[in-house]
Amino acid sequence: MVSLGYQDSGSKESSGIVKHLKTNDLKNTGLQHMMHGYIYDKDGNLVLEKGTEAITRKEIIEERMKVYYRLKDKLQKTGGGLSSSERIYLDALQARLASDELIRVVDEGLEQAQKSKVQLDTDLEALEKVLQTVPKGFILNLAEVEEAYAQAGATRQTVVTEVRERFDNRLAAYQSLSNEFHTLNEQVNAGIELLKAKDQEIAGEMNQWEQLAY
Repeated sequence: MVSLGYQDSGSKESSGIVKHLKTNDLKNTGLQHMMHGYIYDKDGNLVLEKGTEAITRKEIIEERMKVYYRLKDKLQKTGGGLSSSERIYLDALQARLASDELIRVVDEGLEQAQKSKVQLDTDLEALEKVLQTVPKGFILNLAEVEEAYAQAGATRQTVVTEVRERFDNRLAAYQSLSNEFHTLNEQVNAGIELLKAKDQEIAGEMNQWEQLAY
């Protein structure tokens, strides 16, 4: 839903999370709001204002952390303080809520990088063919053309191999980060399940806390 009347940045005093769209100033409120002023990417998606995505991520994490603070407040009021098992559970919940959103961010970045990798490979293959082809109208042979390209700094090594290697290194970094966050999340969940397995009373309490939290 596209609406008017919100703050210039962030979601303060709004119901839900507000994303700010990039627009062209049409000097006409009617046309501006009836989708004529908005900017779209090549896939037809609305383009966000610069910095909006980072603000949105921060606000989503803050919104999710309200679950933690709400449950903590309930437990403190009902028990006159927090027991050791309650503190352990709250710590685990806090870590899980934060890691869930971080995983989403990293995985979205990884997915986008993987899509870019497919396009990059296509572009580099086309570029490699150009480097290995004598342009129409040239009287030079292939070896001479390659030498001319090389003198300008354009060789298969510099414009194909090295570019691919740099991108692959970034993609590997994304994948590694994604794996680390998923592992952290699994460890947090495994720790909670281990506590439940050791003590049935704690298990019952934690199941109740899960219901209170969500």
